[in-house]
Amino acid sequence: MYLRARALPRVLRERELVVVLGPPGSGKTSVAKQVLACTVTTLRGDKLQDACTRAVRRNAWPPELVQAKGLLIEGPTFLARRRGAARLLGELIQARVKLGLKTVVTGGADDSALLLMDAVHPRHRVTVNLRFPQVGGRKRFAKQQAERLGLAQSVGAELQIDEPWTYRKVMRGLRRAAKELDASGGASA
Repeated sequence: MYLRARALPRVLRERELVVVLGPPGSGKTSVAKQVLACTVTTLRGDKLQDACTRAVRRNAWPPELVQAKGLLIEGPTFLARRRGAARLLGELIQARVKLGLKTVVTGGADDSALLLMDAVHPRHRVTVNLRFPQVGGRKRFAKQQAERLGLAQSVGAELQIDEPWTYRKVMRGLRRAAKELDASGGASA
């Protein structure tokens, strides 16, 4: 995982806007919640669209979003074609920066998250780019998660995952292995 048990780097603790980018399944949402480290208000999909619509109708963002302790805007998309929505989300982020509140935006299917970075001065923002681990890191992750699930580390080490490799596929494979061991009465640890 991105940070494991280490403390957050100072820049992630101090900056009000954190943009987390990476391929699907790379742990963007998990990292975002770890960075926020508080009660998180999440806007994604229809909930994000509804919030934008209400903000337009009221001509202001509702206080519960402006003042939320931690706000996660997950995977906004098509903002290059929807300049009004991009401006509106930028205003929300700016209002939160003025209050010293942290907002995390995760990348979606396009570069919309990057557009939102321009809403604030560079001294208020930071970008985290995630990637999948290489072979050794993948094996380490699988062994750690196997042990966490009460399985022998060897189960994780022997787990075969089809490309493209994702954390979710590893967890599914380990859960399947646990069920098979339970069904066969095999030893798990």
